[in-house]
Amino acid sequence: MASSASTMSGQLYIIQTTLPGDLEEFKIGSFCQELLESGAACVHYHQTKSMFSWEGSIQSMTEWRLQIKTGSQQMTSVLARAEALHPYDLPELVHWEIDAEKTYGSWIHSTS
Repeated sequence: MASSASTMSGQLYIIQTTLPGDLEEFKIGSFCQELLESGAACVHYHQTKSMFSWEGSIQSMTEWRLQIKTGSQQMTSVLARAEALHPYDLPELVHWEIDAEKTYGSWIHSTS
């Protein structure tokens, strides 16, 4: 059975990063606004618990998790802006290509 919603293949990306959990929400909002101004179409953020190995010991902390959506033409500028603004010495900046429903993909391209 064929899907009624067509997908837009490629050229859409999700970038993920985390920020310190003790940052006030207005500072997270300012960080997100900078990303939107650099070409992101949308940024979702929420607090999360993270566990990771750092400098030989296991760490557990509350962080802000950001999921940033952008088109391929803006990805480089969004990544560069995120890295320039990031408070961590070694920021998590991971990204992957996604497929999306056609109208949503068109919206991402039209806003970024």
